[in-house]
Amino acid sequence: MLPGRRPRRLRLSAEAGSLDFSSSPRCDGTHASSASDAIDGCAGMVFVFGWNGHGQLGLGDCSERIAPRPLRTLAASGAVVKSIACGSNHSLVTDQHGCVWAWGDNEHGQLGVGDRRPRLEPARIQVDGQRVSLLACGAHHSLLCTSRGRVLSCGSHTRGQLGLKDDAERGAAGSRERLTNVVELAGSRVTAAVAGFSHSVFLTASGIVLSCGAGGSGQLGLGTAEDTRTPQAVASLTTAVRVIAAGNYHTCAVDEERTVYSWGEGRFGRLGHGTTASEFSPRPVMALQSLRVSSVACGGACTAAIDEEGTHAMLPTPCPPYPMPTLPLSHAPHARLPVHVGIVDVGPVRPGRCR
Repeated sequence: MLPGRRPRRLRLSAEAGSLDFSSSPRCDGTHASSASDAIDGCAGMVFVFGWNGHGQLGLGDCSERIAPRPLRTLAASGAVVKSIACGSNHSLVTDQHGCVWAWGDNEHGQLGVGDRRPRLEPARIQVDGQRVSLLACGAHHSLLCTSRGRVLSCGSHTRGQLGLKDDAERGAAGSRERLTNVVELAGSRVTAAVAGFSHSVFLTASGIVLSCGAGGSGQLGLGTAEDTRTPQAVASLTTAVRVIAAGNYHTCAVDEERTVYSWGEGRFGRLGHGTTASEFSPRPVMALQSLRVSSVACGGACTAAIDEEGTHAMLPTPCPPYPMPTLPLSHAPHARLPVHVGIVDVGPVRPGRCR
């Protein structure tokens, strides 16, 4: 068996004590080679590990960590972390007051602190008194959703991923160093936002999906390969959507009937359609039709889904057609159809105590 190919339980150091995990871990799209992973645990403590070349671990230096380390400077500030997101080389968290903290690379203004200097430790972002509830990080941009359904964005706007109309002062390729309200979404209450490498996807309370940014691989789902600089509705999704996810160059959604759709770059079989072809409009993942999928997540070039029982994990990898086989992924090739991860049986997936 090749090392690192099977799932392994992550054990935090004894100094952390018993942990209740209140939200999901977050990794950037290329974490195997150049990213920081972060987990928020008991009492909102953040643990970080991985590559740290831009200070994205927030530990005050640029040295990598091969095991989880608690982010004590954030805890010392009194922040109890509620949500977390990681970009290629930057990280964001929200605390119990809806305030946002950011650190890491800031070459494109993705930290939203008003300049382009990197931060090696968490810096608080000014959000004009708005309470932030959700975060998303692309490679070089950041998205924040407020409790009132507004969206703020900052960072690189080279492909239109911030969803902002261009102005004469900044020009088409201008970055935003401060959080800017995405006024084009002002008429909708946004409940979720996700970010790919250079595209953004939004979900409204009524189940409408909108996208903007880079479209060359079809990741916007608008039927073309063109970039879009302001959010446009993905009109081919006719049933209200409840869950969205984005990888580097692909996007997924789950509608209220539990149908999973995927679109964008198909290389490595990440879309789960049995081919490596790209899709420029949402396409149902037929291999998952018999399951009531409740959650979907995208990696840089892979996808995973969980059914409503929380007991079956599926990912995209050439394999026989239906029914879905069970594969030990330590020896699996790239999968083009979803497969059961037969070596994983975690029971119902819900927040609980890590033992």
